[in-house]
Amino acid sequence: MLFDMPHAIAEAKVRLEGTDAARRCEFIAGDFFEEVPGGANAYLLKAVIHDWNDEQSVVILRNCRRVMSPDGRLLLVERVRAERVRASWIDNAIARADLTMLIGPGGRERTREEFSALLSASGFRLARIVATALDYSVLEALSQ
Repeated sequence: MLFDMPHAIAEAKVRLEGTDAARRCEFIAGDFFEEVPGGANAYLLKAVIHDWNDEQSVVILRNCRRVMSPDGRLLLVERVRAERVRASWIDNAIARADLTMLIGPGGRERTREEFSALLSASGFRLARIVATALDYSVLEALSQ
């Protein structure tokens, strides 16, 4: 199931036309601030939550939680900001992304503790964070 804004779904259908993914995927247009389609075992949001402030993020996450089964999983692919920024390429990349989110859509990159609080306010608990080779991590959340 691929869920996105109507214009993004239209583009995805064009790009995936004739592929195995298009044959296996249900394309659903909508607005995650209103509702999220149910029926999935897991929900994956990549670089979504960092676009929004805490209040808007909680709305998105609660909409996901509302339609998930008690044993469902939420996977967030996001940058996780360090509590203390070090002189490293990854911390520098995340700091630049944080600044971009601040001056662009008004969102932000968050620390582990900030993600944990956001998820808790939405009916989830942070189960684990798995770092990738890039500046993104996969945050796995389960229902509380």
